Amino acid sequence: MKIKYQFVTETTEVEVSDEWGSVLLELDRQEYNNDHKETRRHCSLEAYDQDHNLVSAEDDVLETVIATFEQEEIKKAISKLSKPQQEIINAVCSCNITPSQYAKIKGISRVAAYKTYNLALKNIKNFLNLG
Repeated sequence: MKIKYQFVTETTEVEVSDEWGSVLLELDRQEYNNDHKETRRHCSLEAYDQDHNLVSAEDDVLETVIATFEQEEIKKAISKLSKPQQEIINAVCSCNITPSQYAKIKGISRVAAYKTYNLALKNIKNFLNLG
């Protein structure tokens, strides 16, 4: 059996026994498969976002960009609120408490807490041109 080896500058054929030929062909096949497996473990540079975080192939990049943009816009809108409105929005959204619970913590009436909370939501909608 003849085995062909290809080098950068030349190609050489070597005569080997059938037994050795089948062993060499099997080794070539295994090397090819290993090289194939190796390339599947790597990811392209396009799979990273601008902050060098790996982006999952299942993620919809457009949805991620829109969500990030929306979060930034919401943060800007919250920063435009008065201090009491910012506090209640942050407490309700970040700490998962109700305006009633916030009222108890701050020692204010429930009505005042709900008015501040509802006004904050209304202002956020206006800042985002949603309302």
